[in-house]
Amino acid sequence: VGGGHQQPRRRQRAHPQRGQGRVLHRGQSQLNALGIRNVWRGEYLRADGTRLTGPSLRDLVAGRDKAVAARLDVQMDAAVSAAEAIPAPFDQAILVGSNGRKAVEATVAALKTQTGGLLEAAQALGIKRLTTTVPE
Repeated sequence: VGGGHQQPRRRQRAHPQRGQGRVLHRGQSQLNALGIRNVWRGEYLRADGTRLTGPSLRDLVAGRDKAVAARLDVQMDAAVSAAEAIPAPFDQAILVGSNGRKAVEATVAALKTQTGGLLEAAQALGIKRLTTTVPE
């Protein structure tokens, strides 16, 4: 009672039911890698199972250098597979010493390799200046 001062209310967090958090976190890491690959291949699998296709960067690069396009295609698959191997929840998988840490590190390595492939593809297309750096 006294002075009218109230403690600020803390927002209650809704706790997902068992399994829901895993799907959400795992989906986020997977979907990022998958989205990059979808753009590369010019395809998207809809929720109803139908495939939407259109012009692809892969075809554009393959028109200049088929070997570069083929290597990058393999690198895209490797990045998606690595991301799919990260156990949920992601915020726990990234912790040093966790069971998922090796999968996170493998995904980072696959994405770095993929970045090199993307740079190579850009060069094949004649792109000389990029605003991207490859992290070490």
